[in-house]
Amino acid sequence: MPKISTTVKRTFPDFAGEFAKIENETGGWIARLRTARKGVREGEVRAEAEQQNNAQFLAAIYLGGIAVRVRELAEAVVSLVNKGNPHAAAPVARALFETCCVPI
Repeated sequence: MPKISTTVKRTFPDFAGEFAKIENETGGWIARLRTARKGVREGEVRAEAEQQNNAQFLAAIYLGGIAVRVRELAEAVVSLVNKGNPHAAAPVARALFETCCVPI
């Protein structure tokens, strides 16, 4: 799970709440990925038994992909900010926002 560096936290103490929220929300997406993986396994077992794909299997694969993308983009934003490159973080943050807005 990505952590905002202490240097950044000390430089911008007014944003401590936002930094904590970013760290907590990223952890939530990691938990969602674990849930999606479980859904894929359960759906796969059902698909094998019925010899056809099912909604649980297909939806879990789709949701797992979204969870991976959100986690990776969140880690990229934190990494860029920690490296002192916030201007490069803006397009990644936009991609993160757009990924979170994907209709299911």
